[in-house]
Amino acid sequence: MSKKNERDAITWGAPVIDDSFRLEDGEGRAILDLPCNMIQKVQSTKTDVIIDMKCDEESEHPLLSEIKFAVPTTCKLETKLTGKSKPDTVVQMIKKNMGDSQNHGKLVVEFEDVEVVAPRGTFKLKVFTQGIELLKTSTGGSAEWFLSKKSISTIFLLDDVKSGIEKSKWLCIALKTPIKQGSTNFNCIVLELDGQRPGSWDLELTPELKDVKGASGKNLVSETMEDVPAKVIPQVIQAATGVTILVASKKFEPLACTSSSGREGYLYTIPNCWLFVPQPASLIRFSNIKKVEFEGVLEKANFVFINIIPKDGQKVKYSYANVIVDTPSGPQSQTDMLAEFAREKGIQVSGDVPEKKDDSDSFDSDYSDEQPEKRKKKSQKDKRRKRDE
Repeated sequence: MSKKNERDAITWGAPVIDDSFRLEDGEGRAILDLPCNMIQKVQSTKTDVIIDMKCDEESEHPLLSEIKFAVPTTCKLETKLTGKSKPDTVVQMIKKNMGDSQNHGKLVVEFEDVEVVAPRGTFKLKVFTQGIELLKTSTGGSAEWFLSKKSISTIFLLDDVKSGIEKSKWLCIALKTPIKQGSTNFNCIVLELDGQRPGSWDLELTPELKDVKGASGKNLVSETMEDVPAKVIPQVIQAATGVTILVASKKFEPLACTSSSGREGYLYTIPNCWLFVPQPASLIRFSNIKKVEFEGVLEKANFVFINIIPKDGQKVKYSYANVIVDTPSGPQSQTDMLAEFAREKGIQVSGDVPEKKDDSDSFDSDYSDEQPEKRKKKSQKDKRRKRDE
């Protein structure tokens, strides 16, 4: 029977789970009706079930992100499934009917004890033909997140300068819609990959994966891969997801800085964006930047604020030490280099910084062949212009 507790505004109903999750009152009327294919993740506590909804352009309810409800011990469930508790049983019932929304495809390989910086924890990483899954080791392997191919916008491979361990990498996976842990939304997941201890992994490859080529023209994956995780994991993820991995510019060292919220991290310059890592990682695409302001750029000043003003959204502010670095054209401050680079990207720059100089940028493109093509076209264009002159 359905009843309403007016004081606590709680609605009670019997759960019915098939292609949707419904709560029905005593007369069979739906109090709540959620299509299972719009559920992104479901998990349980001792007394509650928590459902995270897909919040993207395909969602019927774009403003509905999370639903939490209690499952009392007296709740009668018409199922043969038996979980550790009544809430866990409800979770199993929902997962069984999630259908294509949880279509992982074929399992390719598993990586044990992968450190994730944002959100923090040790995870088992499972790579499927339709995406990747992260299972938190500390919770006994219960599924935390499945990231489908369609949910990933960009992947970045960066030097892990924070750990100080040579050849270690950060693999930053930028998402089209954020995932949620507790009350925190994460637009990017940052994996910390070991570059010191080699391992060996056997892969279950489909005919399509066997033919996937990297920027060098060689196959990205093979049935047995032997190397350090910092090399193997990015190659496997790129092959499985089809998302090209971008790397940072060789011209710019990672900029140690502090965000306006007091979090310390590093600002990386990528071909199409700035990326602040590790936690929480922030992706700032150049196409969405309206203006960049530099504060405190005075003669001999060594502490600078950079304000990044987007075309939409809130201003982002970082502070950093204005270090002088050696460049082919002579000593230059990091502020001058950032200002010059921003202008090259067509971004308005203000503050006490020099005028634009004629200098080309170069990017490390071990994974992406997009940048070498652009440089080749630019070089050919320059040659034609000189010949015409």
